[in-house]
Amino acid sequence: MAKRFFYSDDSLTENSYTISSDDETDVQDSSTALTTESKEAKRRRKAKSYKAGLSFRPKWKETYDWLLCESSDEGMFCSICRTHGQPPSSAKGAWTVRGIRNWNHGAEMLKQHNSSQWHKDAVVASQHAASGRTVFGMQLAGVRKAQEEKRLKNRSIILKLLRSVYFMAKEHFPHPTTFTDLVGLQIENGDDTLKQHVESGAGNAQYTSSFSCTNMIKAIDDWILNGLHSSIRKSSYFSILADESQDITCQEELSVCCRWLVDGKPEEHFLDVIHVKATNAETLAKALTDFIETTGLDFEKLVGQGYDRAATFSGTKTGVGKRIRTRAAHALYVHCSCHRLQLASVQAAASNPEIKKSIRNDVKFVEIVLLLSQKS
Repeated sequence: MAKRFFYSDDSLTENSYTISSDDETDVQDSSTALTTESKEAKRRRKAKSYKAGLSFRPKWKETYDWLLCESSDEGMFCSICRTHGQPPSSAKGAWTVRGIRNWNHGAEMLKQHNSSQWHKDAVVASQHAASGRTVFGMQLAGVRKAQEEKRLKNRSIILKLLRSVYFMAKEHFPHPTTFTDLVGLQIENGDDTLKQHVESGAGNAQYTSSFSCTNMIKAIDDWILNGLHSSIRKSSYFSILADESQDITCQEELSVCCRWLVDGKPEEHFLDVIHVKATNAETLAKALTDFIETTGLDFEKLVGQGYDRAATFSGTKTGVGKRIRTRAAHALYVHCSCHRLQLASVQAAASNPEIKKSIRNDVKFVEIVLLLSQKS
């Protein structure tokens, strides 16, 4: 006894009836034959479809290692673009979320995708990801590279302008009226970097005005002084030389020099001109003390003082030398040897008219040379 279902007018109806065992065996044999026949037909259709190029070809994977295809029904995908790709909107999800099933033109589509720009970008992104870099990291690296190139270019321009300013200061050129012309001369001589900077640079960042020139001179001065101060601080000992005088405007000023050791050899440099309101010992001593403190020098390392023989400096009770020794006990006062030589030269010239006349002529000659150099 068995129940059988029959289709009638596209609807399923259930009719129960009794069949013999022989009838049931015949039905089962017929069903098995139909199943075998349908599998064979499906295999033949698949073979025919494959032969006609209407299904996935495994050899495509040998050419394109990024190719994914689980079944012909799902289609082909790109493993790289799925993970690292940024497909354009016109792709409509092809190769990433929507499989390609155009088997007739499969080879052509694979070749086309492999050469597309967004697939190439995905390949590069995957390579950087393998080395620990991301797409954002690549973009950031590109921005940093552009900033570094711009920084180096600006640095090159500033260095050229600084060299021009340093040359003018060293040759005693009047920089407010000469600097712009000197930059123009370099441009006429073929300096394309400066030319591009002047023609296309921002108007408030060209640094070719007399104001910028003055600031650059100050920057060079600070750089040189900082280097000298650092060298003095590294030395085990140092001494100071100072002298007071008036400038052309009758302003009292104190010139300061230092002498120290560098690799066991003495070096001597002029460091500063300090404007003072008076020339008494107290004012001059305070000016020197402030200079030493501002420079960051150690009073314990000060072992010598060199001034002229005037009582303001050499006084044993209230002179500048005595006042400095209250802060630096080892700073011995010595009458400046250059000043002694100057005094001896004046005395020798005064005792011999011919020598005196020769010195006067030499002084006039120097004055004329200085006057002519200022006019040129």
